[in-house]
Amino acid sequence: MVLPRFSLVETGTGCTVAAGWRVRYTVLIQDITVQVLYTYQREVLTNQRIQFDLNRSETILATGNHDGTVLLFDLTRGQSRANQNEDDTSCELRFEAHKDTVNGVSFHPYWGLLTTASGRRHFHIEDSDTEENSLKIWSF
Repeated sequence: MVLPRFSLVETGTGCTVAAGWRVRYTVLIQDITVQVLYTYQREVLTNQRIQFDLNRSETILATGNHDGTVLLFDLTRGQSRANQNEDDTSCELRFEAHKDTVNGVSFHPYWGLLTTASGRRHFHIEDSDTEENSLKIWSF
C-alpha cells in the first residue's frame, strides 16, 4: 500500500491543520475532527513537494505553483466548501516570483518577509540555460 505524500501545517488554535498533497490542486484547512473547513485552489502539475505556510497571525496562506507564481489567500475571508465555486480561487494576491516551479514558501515569524524557493531537475538532451534554482526574499 502506497501512502500519499503530503505536508501539514498546524495552526495555533490546535483544532485545525492545513494539508496539501503532491500533484493535487488544493490546500485544505481541516478541523481535526476530519471535517474540511476550507479549500483553496492552486496549480500543481509536478510530483515535487510544493510547500505552503501560514503567517504568524494565521490570517494569510501562501503557496507556490508549478508556473512560477505565488498565491496568497486571506483566511479571514475564506469561503466554506459549501459556498465555494469550482472556478473561484478566492486568491487575494498572485505574483510571478520565479521562472520555474515555486516549491518553497515560508513566512518570517516576526518580520513582514516571505521567502520563496524555486528549482527542479529538467532532463534535456542538449544543454539549456532555462533552469532556475533560486531563493528570493519578499517584503510585505
